[in-house]
Amino acid sequence: MTKISIVGAGAFGTALACTARRAGLDVAIWAREPEIADSINGGRGNPVFLPGASLETGIRASTDLAGSLRGADFVLMAVPSQFLRGVAEQMRPALRPGTPVVSCSKGIENGTCALMPEVIAQALPEAAVAVLAGPSFAKEVALGLPTGVTLAGRDRSMTEKIAQALGSGHFHIYTSDDPISATIGGAFKNVLAIACGIAIARKMGEHSRHVIAVATRGKFRRFGRITAVPFKAIGTLITDHIPTELASRLRQSGVEIIETGKAGSGRRK
Repeated sequence: MTKISIVGAGAFGTALACTARRAGLDVAIWAREPEIADSINGGRGNPVFLPGASLETGIRASTDLAGSLRGADFVLMAVPSQFLRGVAEQMRPALRPGTPVVSCSKGIENGTCALMPEVIAQALPEAAVAVLAGPSFAKEVALGLPTGVTLAGRDRSMTEKIAQALGSGHFHIYTSDDPISATIGGAFKNVLAIACGIAIARKMGEHSRHVIAVATRGKFRRFGRITAVPFKAIGTLITDHIPTELASRLRQSGVEIIETGKAGSGRRK
């Protein structure tokens, strides 16, 4: 695997493009906004979604989705969860059958309650689907700071190949055969982050945030019992909650809900 396509030039998608270039991959990234594609191609970085971060050279950005996918050995989907299905459906004519498509979006689809890998599988039935999850911050990933993530998929051989291609000494990828746990853990973490932000804005103290974290883990386990899903990756949620409480954008959304009555920049991808 030598060529990667990243769909979505938000903060995390751009950071993953930097990681892929450091790993020696040929990187194409699709941006919805022409000004972002022009800025990346012009060596000015991504000031809208990743301000202050210098990007690796050699990242090719485009607003042409089909062109960005051409020849890709695997694809990272890094668009916001509410837009994932629509973008995936647009990809279908251009995607080679059997191409691995990795969900990098956390959340559950509004209306259907479908998980992100389920959305991809429905929109791209001939793709091989996996999930990238774990405690990471886009700017730190872009800067090459040490990061550990989980790559989960039913095809362990596929995830091992992707991990070998994308991983590095600074970006360690653990593999798992349990994409459901990784996906739901990430979605629960989002709720936890917002709740912690609300507790901070209400000045409820440190203890309340830890109570929220413990309660969330308990609900995660209960969800597994109710649905009879044998969750193996509860560690995804447990390890995620610490950085989530400290510095996540979704935590900031919780703060903004109390301070302004609505969530703003914290949700931006």
